[in-house]
Amino acid sequence: MKSIATIVAGLAFLSAGLASLPAYAEPHCDRAYDAAQMAFAVTPAQAEDLVRAWRQISDMELELKGVEFPEDFAPAYAFESQQPHEHFKVDTETGEIVGWSDPEAADIYESNLNGGLPPETKLSQAAQAAASAQFLSVHYPQFNFGLMVRTCPECNVWRKRTAAGVWILRDYGVVVVDEWTGAPTWYRGRYRTAPVSVPTPAVGQRDAAVIALDACGAIEGAAVAFATESLDLMLREDELGGQRLVYAFTIAVHSDPTYTAQDYEAETSGGAPSSAAIVSVDVDAVTGEMSDLDYSGPLGWGPAPAKGRAGKQPFRRFLNKAVLTEPQALGLPQRARLCVSRRGTLLTDFCYPPLVRNGVSYVYVGYLASLMRGTLSWQNKRATIRTASGVFEFASDEAAPASGRRAVNVKGRLFVPTVDACAILNAKAAWENDVKRLTLKL
Repeated sequence: MKSIATIVAGLAFLSAGLASLPAYAEPHCDRAYDAAQMAFAVTPAQAEDLVRAWRQISDMELELKGVEFPEDFAPAYAFESQQPHEHFKVDTETGEIVGWSDPEAADIYESNLNGGLPPETKLSQAAQAAASAQFLSVHYPQFNFGLMVRTCPECNVWRKRTAAGVWILRDYGVVVVDEWTGAPTWYRGRYRTAPVSVPTPAVGQRDAAVIALDACGAIEGAAVAFATESLDLMLREDELGGQRLVYAFTIAVHSDPTYTAQDYEAETSGGAPSSAAIVSVDVDAVTGEMSDLDYSGPLGWGPAPAKGRAGKQPFRRFLNKAVLTEPQALGLPQRARLCVSRRGTLLTDFCYPPLVRNGVSYVYVGYLASLMRGTLSWQNKRATIRTASGVFEFASDEAAPASGRRAVNVKGRLFVPTVDACAILNAKAAWENDVKRLTLKL
């Protein structure tokens, strides 16, 4: 899971200045394009037409330099043009223009950064924001000043937020502009052409916080936990079409029962690390499930509890510095993880982990439909996937099993036996029990 803080921080890093960006001399690509081995949904010729339309230059000559294989995203074609000299990245599955750069403008910006112009002559933050917004209004489909929100004053990172206040993590645009001239030099973005459908939350933020804090009580040695950051509703999405409406919390967990939110603020006020362990927790806003927890171990963990007392000391929790009731610490088994190896890309960041019951593993039926490039429908407790090659039906565990493959229904989501998924996809599955990881290799 990638927390919103991690995502925003990463995008802020990308737009913090040219020194933190990839080299502009050549468009980055991991390997040459091989038509025999790379059967992408979008062909190179189609990608070229999309670039010309995006750039609004109908006769632009483009050279395919290769294919980039980013982590947790579909591969992207890397193109270069000479008149004007620019670089482009095109998603091979969706046709989105996910990257652009202007090497000559970048060279000027680099010269300015390295002493070419005095810092006091930089444009104001407002002027830089206006320059990035102007670029996005032309090149970012459905850019809307009412919905796209600039997420920090120091960087030109724009994210979509619905009128109801839900952050759409899949949709963002980042523009690096010359801080003296306002000229765009670099762009990265993800977007959709159709409006997103957001489910109605059934769990309140306070109840979700209680679930998240209780989960942290099961961490070995935990004596106190409180939320350091509580974000609004977010719609998480993965590369295979999975969506999950969640509350995201950043929680400080400490082994010292006297540790307080004031201690945390005092430790971190100057940018220093906290002695508490920092945990990111997602809680499903529809079902109330703890959908993900990211904890990599103690980070400057305080004094270790006395031997034999781990997990037995009183556990306190706070929400926005207000003491809540004493909870019963919940068990926190290691969560299973799903990985999909597809056309040279390893996808790992999924909304729905695999299900394991009685030694049998299952995968979310929506992922199977996406990998088959089919359409999914749900009726009478059966899921049907329709593709160009046929129709596949799965019956949920409470439905009559007279027809269709058996599947498991978990709070309205259907999970298909991995063995059936592999047979349909002609894929191989590997289960690593020590790390609870299921990998599908297509």
